[in-house]
Amino acid sequence: MFDFLKPNTEPNVFQRLANETNGEYIPPKYDESAKTEVMYGEWKITCDYFIHYATVGGNNQKTYSRVIFAYNATDDFRFEIYNNGFIRLIEKIFGAQDIEIGRSNFDKKYIIKSNNQFKIKSFLQNEMIRKGIESLEEVNILISDQKGIWEEKLPGKEFELSYFSSSTIKNTDEFKTLLTLFKQMIDELNSLKLIRARN
Repeated sequence: MFDFLKPNTEPNVFQRLANETNGEYIPPKYDESAKTEVMYGEWKITCDYFIHYATVGGNNQKTYSRVIFAYNATDDFRFEIYNNGFIRLIEKIFGAQDIEIGRSNFDKKYIIKSNNQFKIKSFLQNEMIRKGIESLEEVNILISDQKGIWEEKLPGKEFELSYFSSSTIKNTDEFKTLLTLFKQMIDELNSLKLIRARN
């Protein structure tokens, strides 16, 4: 049994995070980690872990930390932002192009890909979002139509704004930093009229 699925009398990071953010703690299931769900107005943000297998049924596995915001999209806008020099761990967005936003320091630090150059530039003109991204050691942020980044394709206009880390985050402050960034990104996507709440 994976460590994060084992019974433990000590509060795990997701229990602590729920307490510190007035969120809801969801206990682990057989094949899923525990998680914290945090409401931001009508929007729900989920923090959890995910085990990614390099081969189906194989023993080569790695645990990732995730933050996910699921929503209904008004169009097919997608993007990826990740550290320059990092090897990608997900499939490329179909039709995405490398983009520079005209902020030299930011453009040097990160690879930005999107299927809509105007919208990603508008999104990243938000200084709080750029500063929030730059505060992270590892940056893997994307909008895609894949559930949980690596799982099944989502139906229709369902999309997810996601972050993942190749390390197992055990500090609630790191998750709270990500939650703050997600709230800023949700506000910007909402102001650009790109998202609708799921029923």
